[in-house]
Amino acid sequence: MLRWSERVKPALLIPGGALVGLVLGIIARAWMRWISTDPEFSWGGTIGILIGFVLFFTVHATVLLGRRRGWSRLWLTVTRVVAAILSLGIFTAAGASMLPTVLTASLGLGRTDWHRFVRRFFIVLSVIIPIFLVRDIGSDFGWNLVTAGRVILFVMIYHVIISVARITVAPLVTRGE
Repeated sequence: MLRWSERVKPALLIPGGALVGLVLGIIARAWMRWISTDPEFSWGGTIGILIGFVLFFTVHATVLLGRRRGWSRLWLTVTRVVAAILSLGIFTAAGASMLPTVLTASLGLGRTDWHRFVRRFFIVLSVIIPIFLVRDIGSDFGWNLVTAGRVILFVMIYHVIISVARITVAPLVTRGE
C-alpha cells in the first residue's frame, strides 16, 4: 500500500501543500481564538498566521517533490535549508513555545538513521512543553468536555505540523547512493 506522499501526483504537491497550509492556518487561527482568555481578532495577525502556514506547507511540499523527483544532494540540501528558514514564520509570538517540540519530535520521528535510543529521547523531550501548555489550557477554562476539545485540536494541529516537518529532516537518499 502506498503512503499518502507517494499517492499524490508530483504536479499537485506544491499547490496541495499551499492549500493544506491555508486550511490548517484557518483551523489554527480559530483554535488560537478558542483557547484565548481574552480573544482578539486582527486582520494583520490573521494574515500573518495564514501566510506562515502556507509558506510552511509549501516549502516542505517542495522538499517532498525534490525527494520524489530524485534531486541531487546539493539541491535537496539547499531546499531543506530554505524550508527550515521559511518554517520559522509559524513559530513567532505565542507559537515560539512550540518550536522545540516540533524540532525534537520531527527529528525523533524523521531521522530513521539515528540510534533508536536517541530518537526516543528526542520524542520524550518533545512532550514536555505540550504538557505545560495543556495544563495551562485546563487551568484557564477548567477541565471539561470543551477543554478536551481544545486539547485534542491542539494535538491534531501539531501532529500535522510535525508529520510534515519530519519529511524535511529525514535522511537524504539520492540517486547513486
